[in-house]
Amino acid sequence: MLRWLISTIGLSALKGELAAIGRRLARRAALYALAGLLCLAALAFLLAALTAWIATTLGAIVACCIMAGVLLLVGVIIFVVLAVTRRRHDAGRPSLGGAIPNLGSPEMMTAASIALIALTGYLLGRQFPHR
Repeated sequence: MLRWLISTIGLSALKGELAAIGRRLARRAALYALAGLLCLAALAFLLAALTAWIATTLGAIVACCIMAGVLLLVGVIIFVVLAVTRRRHDAGRPSLGGAIPNLGSPEMMTAASIALIALTGYLLGRQFPHR
């Protein structure tokens, strides 16, 4: 009876400790996600501010073209790095030859992000009067 009581107390203490660990991990993951979103928002505002500054000196269309070109160049560099590293890791694996696009892939997400940033810059640039 005493052994059962001690094992039950130990088991409930272990369950309580595991629950506390789970809560701490969930809180930590939520804070990391929030910090990541805030960093992305800060980067988006920096890009929008840079586009607005270029728009005041060169015009909205030129500013959007410059920002789109810079972001496209960064995206192409990322694609090249991913393609080179993928060839090393995928050697010997059968592939579909790109017949089925993966819409959740980093390449598609990067392209969507670049398009969204360029559109935001264009719309922000339209808010300033032309010279």
